[in-house]
Amino acid sequence: MEQNDRVQEIQGNRNVFIDYPELAWRLFGRSVPNGMTTPTRTGCEHVWQETSRQVSCAADGSFTLLCPVCGNTYSRRLAALDHTDADDNEYCDVCEHPLAVFADLTPVTALSDGMHFVIFHPASGLTAGRKATKEHHLETSAAHPHGSVLHPRDDSAVFTARQTTGGWYLLCDGKYLASAKTGTRLYWNEKPNDYSIWNLEEAGSDGLVYIVNLNAAYYGKPQALEYYNYEFTCFSKTASDPFRLRVYAVPGHAWGEPAETQATTCTAAGSAVEACLLCGETQPVTQPALGHALTKTEAAAPTQTAEGHVEYWTCERCGEQFYDAEGTRKVEDPSSLILPPLPPSNSCPVCGRTHDRGVFDKVLGWFHMAWHWIRTAIRFLWDLVH
Repeated sequence: MEQNDRVQEIQGNRNVFIDYPELAWRLFGRSVPNGMTTPTRTGCEHVWQETSRQVSCAADGSFTLLCPVCGNTYSRRLAALDHTDADDNEYCDVCEHPLAVFADLTPVTALSDGMHFVIFHPASGLTAGRKATKEHHLETSAAHPHGSVLHPRDDSAVFTARQTTGGWYLLCDGKYLASAKTGTRLYWNEKPNDYSIWNLEEAGSDGLVYIVNLNAAYYGKPQALEYYNYEFTCFSKTASDPFRLRVYAVPGHAWGEPAETQATTCTAAGSAVEACLLCGETQPVTQPALGHALTKTEAAAPTQTAEGHVEYWTCERCGEQFYDAEGTRKVEDPSSLILPPLPPSNSCPVCGRTHDRGVFDKVLGWFHMAWHWIRTAIRFLWDLVH
């Protein structure tokens, strides 16, 4: 074992039969002798039990086995499960991951500049994919139209139509779809050439079209996109199902939900960026101020033991308070809403001095209030004379 460790230090590999001599028996289909002791085996006839399993739809995982007799364990890799969509709702049945780009594409028979579209082969239920094969064909991606609407998958090729002399450039991920001079092969080119120009020709009255290359030809026969053996290629056009395609499109961009870059408040506009679900192009958008969401608090009359308050309105979003329902008169000082408690019934209504409830103190209270009235009358007469 020590020699095997040194070999690994120098070469980076090990002799597996030194670590696991019992494999020599397993290799020839023989049972390992009972009681055989090796660096990884202590004579136990393992009884393996699965203790854990971790795998997801999109990522490989593993499972671990344990021998409860000797405590040995070993793990094995598990391939990803792949997404399933038995109910055809375009979400994975297991992990609920969205399986489509939720932009509503509808059938068209003619292109317009800036149009986003996918190429669908109705007979197979597949769209042209983004990736090219080693044979210079396009891979395919599954798609399931719902009525007249189709949602492309992430790996579907979403084309942007750009008008040029005599036809259309078909761009995807910034590259131009081009045919070989004599057809058969397809390429993604950084720059357009004579064989990057395509046209749509009607293929009957059911909305199907031929997608024909303007310049590619084989012995004078025009070359068109063709579905063949789970791939898209370019071949001499014939009036047959492999060439009869349907184009699902939106006139321009299909903008997704804006991602906020500056918060919007009740009184200040915010900003956000929205991205096209189909091509990824972004644009800034301005989000208007939300305005106040006011809730009224009814007035409460004060008592001799508790304060009261006037009616006011509070914004549910920002918490600001206002004197009016329109939110034009802001409350700067919350204490201005408060009404003080009422004076006790045995207090002077002029100066607020209180008197006990006794008979003698009540008489003093009457004289006290009479004095206020007399003094007020004298002041009035004095002001009147002078």
